[in-house]
Amino acid sequence: METKELLSELTTEIKTFKEKTQADLDEKGIDQRELADRLLQLEQSGVTAPANTYNSKAMTIQDDLNTFIRTAGEQKGMSIGGGDSSGGAAVVPFRESGIDNLLRDKSPLRDLIAVRDVGEFGSFEEVVSQGGSTGAWVTETGARPETNAALLEKVVTELFELYAMPVATQRLIDDNYVRLDQWLADQIAVTFAEMESEAFINGTGVNQPLGLTQQTLAATDDGTRPFGTLEYVPSGSATNIDSDALISLFYALKSGYRSNAAWLMNSNTARYVMQMKDSNGSYIWSHGDITNDRPPTLLGRPVAIFEELPDIAADSLSVWVGDFNAGIRFIQRPGINLLPDPYTNKPNVNFYAYGRVGMNIRDSSAIKALKTATS
Repeated sequence: METKELLSELTTEIKTFKEKTQADLDEKGIDQRELADRLLQLEQSGVTAPANTYNSKAMTIQDDLNTFIRTAGEQKGMSIGGGDSSGGAAVVPFRESGIDNLLRDKSPLRDLIAVRDVGEFGSFEEVVSQGGSTGAWVTETGARPETNAALLEKVVTELFELYAMPVATQRLIDDNYVRLDQWLADQIAVTFAEMESEAFINGTGVNQPLGLTQQTLAATDDGTRPFGTLEYVPSGSATNIDSDALISLFYALKSGYRSNAAWLMNSNTARYVMQMKDSNGSYIWSHGDITNDRPPTLLGRPVAIFEELPDIAADSLSVWVGDFNAGIRFIQRPGINLLPDPYTNKPNVNFYAYGRVGMNIRDSSAIKALKTATS
């Protein structure tokens, strides 16, 4: 078909469409010029049509990321959120739009502890007070001798690198009905949440944070232990725990910590503890209301389930309580780096994503452990 014939056919189709549209307007009793005048009046009065509920900038970022993923990094100059142009991307907007929220949903850790962003440095340094400052009452004209100053300690929280490498099949990448940014965010969030929780509880301190169960512990009161040493409370039995032991553990915390405290245990321990009663025959566990986002409570404080904690057994540290936000510094380097690898695992594509986080004890009086032991 020649160009002239194509233009003629297209003109006919446009004319037919206009006539049909005008017929629809006439049927509804709508005058086209009157409608245009009304729209003009609304614009002049400052009233605009409702905006799309999607944020245009976020959609652009998502579309760019989908393009980036589907091209598997072939566009070497592509950069998202200020990332470099060497084939990867620092996906800060992608992280803000999905991974942070997913991490909070999939791990109770980020509900317990506020995460602090750090910059280019590989660690976060702070000076914390152990207390110990004193004062004195005096008369208006009495002498004022020197008093004791607070004891200060320097705490350094190191950043450690963690990574995930989800694999996408070529069919998944070619499927335009799948939002690859959402799929990838979910894969990364699940892996990172599990790794953070494991390090929080059992981390070895080698290329990862030192976990709670690996910390130095002693059965001595606050103010008598070295800074950084956590206190454990014996359960009174070599093989079991009871409600009296949990009450003793809770009240080993100072009142300022108890008001913001949370309990940690695994599901097996929770199943056992929720059947306990106090001396009056009342259950010490309340089931809460999951549908209304109310967690279960023990002695009035919320319970967080960490499956990484051990079951109740001899010498186990199966139950923890404390103000974890006060007791632990949790830092992260903002941004997730994303590097696609379409060559190693053909025809699949590996997506190498990595970030940096760190955790460290900053107040060893804020956290207590229950040890299944007599002393």
